[in-house]
Amino acid sequence: MNKLKSTIILLVIKSVKTAKVKLMQVIKVLKSRETKLATQRLIKKTQYYLRLLSKRQYLKIGVASFVIVFGLLLGVSILSQIKAIRLQVPHINGSLDNRAGDSLLSDKNLMYDPFNLVEDIQTNNSLVAIIDIRSKTEYEQGHIRNAINIPVYMSLSHLKDSVVSDSVLIAEFSKIKASSIVIYGNSASSTIPLAVKNVLAKHNISTQVLSIGWNEWHDFRNIWVPQALWDNFDIDRYSVIKSQ
Repeated sequence: MNKLKSTIILLVIKSVKTAKVKLMQVIKVLKSRETKLATQRLIKKTQYYLRLLSKRQYLKIGVASFVIVFGLLLGVSILSQIKAIRLQVPHINGSLDNRAGDSLLSDKNLMYDPFNLVEDIQTNNSLVAIIDIRSKTEYEQGHIRNAINIPVYMSLSHLKDSVVSDSVLIAEFSKIKASSIVIYGNSASSTIPLAVKNVLAKHNISTQVLSIGWNEWHDFRNIWVPQALWDNFDIDRYSVIKSQ
């Protein structure tokens, strides 16, 4: 009986040991599978983040490309507008043409301040000659006080067909003895004064363009007169208007 009991106990112990060995093998296999799965997950996550980074990189490249293309298109548009401005200037024997556009860019610092002109008028500054280059009719209707009329065109309604010749223009300006010559036209947006300036410069006659025209001088003085003087500034003191 005791022998049988001992045999049974030995069999149980052996079975337990065998089961333990099998269990360890199973655990090892499971661990191996978990490691493999974990590795696969890690690889998948790595690939996902790489794709995400690639997309962001492509986005950055796309944005940069858009900015470059937009900048090029904007530059072409600006150049086209400058060219259009140049083509709008009337010809005076082929001289007052597209060079006005160059003056818009290069001679901006040579514009004459209208408030300085007010001081010149107040003091009757003989060193500054004020030249109105509009037609005689426009000049007689109204002009800046002390201004002399040297018309570049005879009729505003037939501008291109009534422009004076270069020789007449140069001859008239050559008579001016003042050390400074300030010219103005109808408005600040007019390119004609700038074109006149360039033609005269080719004949060593130096001029400055008033930064505004007659329209702004008389009718829109709040644009250029300091705000502190608005209530007490009488533009008629510095203008000559044809009586009705």
